[in-house]
Amino acid sequence: ANFASQVFECWMGLGAFGTMGLFVDEVPGVTLRYRAIPLSEMVIDLDHQGRVDTVYRCFQLSARQAMAVPGWAERMPAGIRARAEKSPDDKFEFLHCVRPNDDYVDGMAGPKGMRFMSRYVSREGMAVLQDDGYRTMPYAVGRYVTGARETYGRSPAMEALADIKSLQEMEKTMLRV
Repeated sequence: ANFASQVFECWMGLGAFGTMGLFVDEVPGVTLRYRAIPLSEMVIDLDHQGRVDTVYRCFQLSARQAMAVPGWAERMPAGIRARAEKSPDDKFEFLHCVRPNDDYVDGMAGPKGMRFMSRYVSREGMAVLQDDGYRTMPYAVGRYVTGARETYGRSPAMEALADIKSLQEMEKTMLRV
């Protein structure tokens, strides 16, 4: 499931940047799959209680990788399909949007029965590749410390940044002498 290596990456991001994301998905009937999401790929928002309930993620896949995702090939824009045959390693941007499902119906099967809606979109051609949902938020977003009205966390490195910069300047002065 790759949990140990992925959660270690999350802890590194949490210590450095104050916010981390871990995507938890299921390989149906097999296992859970974990993936550390870099902060540079994520935009988050909070609900009325201050919990992360919305994640927009922009990521890259090669044309070959994108065509291999189950259910995407038939919805893939023609430009990516053509590149998958000629230049399979060319990269393309995709969006994954997860937010509360406004059409949620308790007990209903399918996407309407999911508390969170999920949509994958290709930036090339703005094609919707997959509409689905999750019963629970699939992104575990941790924030080290937050101030009042802050969405993103603050890290321990931010506390030490002034000291680090002062020490660097002192070291430069000592090297010059």
